[in-house]
Amino acid sequence: MASPDRETRLTLIAPEEPDRLTVGTFLEEWLWGKQSLRPSTHLAYEIHVRRYLTPFLGDLELAALRPLHIE
Repeated sequence: MASPDRETRLTLIAPEEPDRLTVGTFLEEWLWGKQSLRPSTHLAYEIHVRRYLTPFLGDLELAALRPLHIE
């Protein structure tokens, strides 16, 4: 089965209000796009995103993300 294109994936992840993209949705999309990495690297990225980034920043709108949030 072919991988869905970016627009389709975003629709599947966040069908309502695509202009209000959250950090969590962005990170999911970013992980989808990292298919050319070695499996171990992809897994490490996925663990960091799911364990550390999404729980703390996932509900924040991407447009509202500031350096202070990352610190």
